[in-house]
Amino acid sequence: MIEKVLDIKSILNLRSNDSIAEELANRQLEAITKSYLYLSKPSNNIIYIADEVGLGKTYIAAGIAMLFRHFSADANSHKDLIIVPKKNLQEKWKKELKNFVSNNYLCEEDLIKQQYHFDEAIKDRLMPVRHTDPISIFRMTSFSSIAATQNRKAELYEYLLSYIFNNDEFARTVLDDAWSLGFFKKGFESSLRKLVAYLMNALSPKINCLIIDEAHNYKKGVGVEDDESIRNETTARFLGAVKDNHLLSQFPQLKLKVKFPLAEKIICLSATPKDRSLLEIKNQFNCFTNNHILSNAKTPAEIEERLKCFLLRGNLEYVLDSEVVSRNQCRVEHRKGNVNKSESAIPLTIEDSFDAVFWQLLQYKSIKHLDQKNNASFEIGMLASFETYMADLDRRNSKNIEASNKPEAKDNDDKEYEQTAHRSIQESQDINIIRGIMASYYEKFKKFPPHPKQTKLEDEVIAQLKRQEKSLIFVRRVASSYELEKRIKERFENEIVLGQYLKFTGKFTKFKTPELNSLINNFNNYYSEMIVSERLDDTLRLLLDKSEIKNALFSCAEIDDSNYQAEGLIWLRIAFDSDQASAFKAYIIDYIKKRTLKNISQALKDVTISAINQTYNEYKRHSEKDEEIDGKSEDTQSGYFFLDYFKKGRKGFYYRQKMYRENWFEINPVILNNHFKYIEYPVQGLNAVLSNVKFDTKKKKNQSFKLATETALEYFQQKGCLNTSSESINLNIPAPLKETTFITRLLCEYCDIEMRNWLQKRLKAGNHILYLRDLKLLNALLRNILRNGSGLLPGFIADSTGLNFDDELLYLITASESPFAFVLQEIKTIINDFDLIVAVNFQERDENKINAILRNLTPIVGTSGQDDRDRGILAAQFRMPGFPYVLITTDIFREGEDLHTYCQNVYHYGIAWNPSDMEQRTGRIDRINSKSYRMLNSTKELSFQNKVQVFYPYLQQSVEVNQVVQLLKNLNRFVETFNDIVTDIKYESAVSINEEIIDENIPAPITKRLKSKYDVHEFEV
Repeated sequence: MIEKVLDIKSILNLRSNDSIAEELANRQLEAITKSYLYLSKPSNNIIYIADEVGLGKTYIAAGIAMLFRHFSADANSHKDLIIVPKKNLQEKWKKELKNFVSNNYLCEEDLIKQQYHFDEAIKDRLMPVRHTDPISIFRMTSFSSIAATQNRKAELYEYLLSYIFNNDEFARTVLDDAWSLGFFKKGFESSLRKLVAYLMNALSPKINCLIIDEAHNYKKGVGVEDDESIRNETTARFLGAVKDNHLLSQFPQLKLKVKFPLAEKIICLSATPKDRSLLEIKNQFNCFTNNHILSNAKTPAEIEERLKCFLLRGNLEYVLDSEVVSRNQCRVEHRKGNVNKSESAIPLTIEDSFDAVFWQLLQYKSIKHLDQKNNASFEIGMLASFETYMADLDRRNSKNIEASNKPEAKDNDDKEYEQTAHRSIQESQDINIIRGIMASYYEKFKKFPPHPKQTKLEDEVIAQLKRQEKSLIFVRRVASSYELEKRIKERFENEIVLGQYLKFTGKFTKFKTPELNSLINNFNNYYSEMIVSERLDDTLRLLLDKSEIKNALFSCAEIDDSNYQAEGLIWLRIAFDSDQASAFKAYIIDYIKKRTLKNISQALKDVTISAINQTYNEYKRHSEKDEEIDGKSEDTQSGYFFLDYFKKGRKGFYYRQKMYRENWFEINPVILNNHFKYIEYPVQGLNAVLSNVKFDTKKKKNQSFKLATETALEYFQQKGCLNTSSESINLNIPAPLKETTFITRLLCEYCDIEMRNWLQKRLKAGNHILYLRDLKLLNALLRNILRNGSGLLPGFIADSTGLNFDDELLYLITASESPFAFVLQEIKTIINDFDLIVAVNFQERDENKINAILRNLTPIVGTSGQDDRDRGILAAQFRMPGFPYVLITTDIFREGEDLHTYCQNVYHYGIAWNPSDMEQRTGRIDRINSKSYRMLNSTKELSFQNKVQVFYPYLQQSVEVNQVVQLLKNLNRFVETFNDIVTDIKYESAVSINEEIIDENIPAPITKRLKSKYDVHEFEV
């Protein structure tokens, strides 16, 4: 056994970079080693990794699976299956596995490394595991939709045979028999699901290693009649954990092929393996295999006796000098209701004003309603008034209410909450009270009242935005995420962009150019005509539906049916903003304000056709094709004015086109190398190579420059070598690359120290090819920040002066007291943290992926399960040091995506009833390699500034205090019992409105060091 332990240390390295604490890496390797050795025994088939959130369970499981593959007698046929809750977790696992084999697997086993560069591992539906796939990643939701009832049973048969089983002949035989036996008839849905699951098992190869991520989702086991029963019953049959003898007896050939169980070794992962009782762990195992260590356990006491045999449960700890502290000691829990990030908490109160009277009225009405209807109680998180006064339930309605300034009716097809404690309570318990009072208020004052808690949160977030500080805000209600996004975004634009960035005084007054004034005027018009702005595109699309408009557009430009809607919309946007077609703009504004959305007058058609003719040249300028400008992103409006202004069809698009034509944001590798002297190369040889390159004078400037730089980089790769002597390099610069660029000057003149440290890390690798590869990635990162992120606006301003672009932009971001100095700091952070950023976001080192992720960057983002935003992209953007600074989300981001690299603040603006859900939320930013983690390990100081900041905002003069106190009691019980897993607990989700809460009743956070009874050193193989 000692030999094998030593062998494992030569196979895996869990400390792939210096940011991982050595103690943590050693703990992970020990967990992997002991788990592997335990599962290697023939009698052991299941282990549970139950470490707290953020301790690296994914990497531990990946390490165990890797060892089984590495030591496999037949690695070529070795099969791993991973089951995760959601689609975004499938992507995360694929990314993490690739990262693991690249950075943590030390052996040069080409076959194994090739198996981890899989393209088809992620399955969008449940199907048999393919014999050609070394690794397959399924999602739990697929197990719920198997053999869904269709309108026609023939369609279901064809779907299963063709789409799921790929016309397999054995599958055809079984399905034909099922058809004959009536399995496709109404009332046989459960039997058909089970049959199909068994058939998938039969057609799958034996699984060597099965990983169940967030295994607690199966805590109710098999045979429970609720929404989870379909998923659990299907999973259990697919994995060969349950044998339905009566069903299988009708299909004897199938019975012979089903594997009981499908998986040889099973790894369960969850920070919350049980909610109330240890029997939930047995329930989970019953879904995964037919025989396990708890098979004959009848009581929680019997399970407790065996916990140390299969369960590992550890805490994240920090070694600060000679002191060891647990994670709870590295958090500041703001339990006074405050939103301010200060050691002196300022509780949220309502000043004695009309707002206070209104709030008390709303509370009185709500309490009266609850007293009558709900036995003087309510469910945690189920009073809408604690978050917002908006009664609408989805983003569309939220937008409508803002446009019309009138209350809207509820859309029954949309969810108000994405998850609730009870199936019977799916709507806010005070929703009708809010609707009635809001309608009355609006009728009297023609506006809606400010929400006191919301306003206080906005004030604090705006203060943080002025410092470019990140915050993660969790809400309960879907509408809250979009309302907060809109309100904070508007304030950011008005108070920070307009009131701070663009308020040039003193030595910066030269930047008050006509182009900047035009941008500001457009912004002011945008807000003064908010209704027009929000309904403009819908109105223009109505015009595009008219044949007269279509004919006019077809006759003027290269527009046809294939691009008519997209290009036509762009042209009409241009006409709306054009000074040459002012009559068209006036007609459109009048039309929108009168809301005559159905009747397009002949006069409006005529003025539209005239505007099309008047703005032909402007449209042609906008239509100039550029390979790098992504058409899809240009058509998408972000809602952030200072990004949308530069999109196609807007006035600022001219600058956007210019950015792509110029070389401003491209590194000149020769000038950079002559400054830092990193690569030695035959200079005359490079001159000769470049002299033979034919530069097409008809091509754009940036295309010729790109050809020259690519030629130089290829030459460096083929003929260059590391300059380890530190001697001077010949400074002769080839003619095509004599011209420097903005980004080259920035790196040489203002980021010299950062770049030398960056280069030194590459020098240690001893491979100039890796350096050149990383240089391209660094250029892609910086280019996108300057084109699409925080550098977009200062770049536009610098160009608008008409002076030397490089000089003006350098001055804007480097001068003392410059409002855009934060852009330089962001660039320096990207250089300093390059390896970390690549590891968490861009492991593939693919420039195209960088371009795809770092577009449409906005400072504030709101999202929920009801929109179609790519959550993987949002998470990757938030893991960057710049935009977005604020992410407002429902519980869709509670698990799965890490959001930790630059964020220390998490606001539970709308609280969840379950403390484990709250811990999952906080765990998004409190985990390995988080900002706080790096600061604590770097400084070894347990200071206020180094800790994760956790906020529970609430108003003191409200019954919201009652629900927060109940939650905090639940949280303390969760923390106290986390390491004593045997305790059976029921968390109370109901809150009394009659209990009077005083400050002394608010539970203080637990600050003692926590120690696990089941950590890896207690686990004996």
